[in-house]
Amino acid sequence: VEDALVLAAKSFGEMGMHYLPIAARAVSAYIAQTIFNESEIVAVEHEAKAVLRWEQEYVNARPDREGKAFRLTQRFDLVSKDKAGKFWITDHKFVARILGKTVTRYTLSSQFHLMLWFGQALYGDDFGGARINLIECPEKADHPVKTLQLPVEPAPWAVRHFVRNVLDHEE
Repeated sequence: VEDALVLAAKSFGEMGMHYLPIAARAVSAYIAQTIFNESEIVAVEHEAKAVLRWEQEYVNARPDREGKAFRLTQRFDLVSKDKAGKFWITDHKFVARILGKTVTRYTLSSQFHLMLWFGQALYGDDFGGARINLIECPEKADHPVKTLQLPVEPAPWAVRHFVRNVLDHEE
């Protein structure tokens, strides 16, 4: 891990080397998280793809939508499987501070709606949900790196209408 961090830091030049100690602390805290001790890693940086098409009820209302489709992709930071056999899609966010409002702003994020939609499509009843992994990484070496993993509470209406909303926007 250390060699990879140094190699990545060097690729960013002087700035990368300046932030290398902070990155090393963040990676150590990340690896120490319980999620890795309690789950099987299924995929890292996994790209999910779908083709979205209008549902027939919308085509009936607007015949000009017939045959229209849009490609959609998303990259999952981490897909894991817990001991109960449920799949979880996790997104990592580096933040200056972990606060309650930091978490709640993601509930209505389209990124997480898409994670929930893809999760249901890919894993069905075996889908546990989407998680956010917040990593608070202070610049000062004497301040500890904090992490917090939480399930993202689904917004059922938003997830249910996600495809239609995307298609409306793309049109």
